Amino acid sequence: MDTKPKVQNRSTKDDPVIVALPAACSDEKAAVGFMEAQRWGDHPACPRCGDLDVYQMKDAKTGERQAKFRWRCHGCKDQFTVRIGTVFEDSRIPLRHWCFAFWSACSSKKGVSAAAKRHRPSSWLSGKSSGAGTSGSGIALARTMVAILENNQTKEGDVLIPAALQPYMGELTRIKKKR
Repeated sequence: MDTKPKVQNRSTKDDPVIVALPAACSDEKAAVGFMEAQRWGDHPACPRCGDLDVYQMKDAKTGERQAKFRWRCHGCKDQFTVRIGTVFEDSRIPLRHWCFAFWSACSSKKGVSAAAKRHRPSSWLSGKSSGAGTSGSGIALARTMVAILENNQTKEGDVLIPAALQPYMGELTRIKKKR
């Protein structure tokens, strides 16, 4: 008898990342903070040179964080954001919409219909709609899937499943190319 848990029996409701996602949907500052915490944790690093000696750029007049959420590296003197080097880099879709797409896809066992994405508010904390409808959410999830496939493809054409996704894919470790 097979004792492996089935994919559909694994719950994500207590996952700390998924619990934090609704708050990240409320505004862009919260979404950027969430994405920075997921990417770097407590140690932000320059995506170009890897240097850990970086700082947040602040508005000279107010002392608040810059509106575009830029960082500057002391090593290479380059500016960057949390988007650089990710699937978000060339996207004009706000990060709060990306967060909403991830949350809506992860929080429902069977996914979310296009109609539900259009009408569901992004966060019960803010009461504002995310504005992420069929095109934005679909593009976000499609880009994410393409990035996973491209970054984990072998020379033979197989795709290695990242360890973090294996529990949700029935412990599958590799998708084999049809030969």
